[in-house]
Amino acid sequence: MFDPFFSTKERGSGLGLAICASIVQTHGGRLKAANREVGGAVFTVELPARRRTGGPGGAGMNTVLVVVPDEALRARVVTALGDHSVFLAQSDAEALKTLRLIDIDVILRGGPGVAAELESFIARVKDVSPAALTVAIGAPGDETAAADFTLPLTFTHRELDGTCATWPTSFG
Repeated sequence: MFDPFFSTKERGSGLGLAICASIVQTHGGRLKAANREVGGAVFTVELPARRRTGGPGGAGMNTVLVVVPDEALRARVVTALGDHSVFLAQSDAEALKTLRLIDIDVILRGGPGVAAELESFIARVKDVSPAALTVAIGAPGDETAAADFTLPLTFTHRELDGTCATWPTSFG
């Protein structure tokens, strides 16, 4: 059923479940299917609570949490991150909830008007996830002291790539 081009539908391509299974496996999980007694099917996705550091989805892929309220800036950041596994949060509170559920390697936070609470946010991040790296986007000089990395608000893809290149490729 998870094989490419397998379909029971007349107009189906047979790629949907194969793609889903591939994505789940890349993240170290499993996709299961079962028949329901009343008809239909149940699909279960099992993902590890902590990301593996070797094998599928491990070395070379960082898990990044983007905390950027501005939609246009958030889209630029996500596009520039390319192959990284990206999660989104629109507020500090949402970001901290995500950190408690998912093993995040890098937190990018920023945008116009968010510098005021940056130091406090980074302190709370370090309490929840001490090993996570923090990147401040667009914060003025003094506000970036607590961040591991900084980027200007008008960063280029090259600047973000340069910052990403300094991240470890495998977090423990």
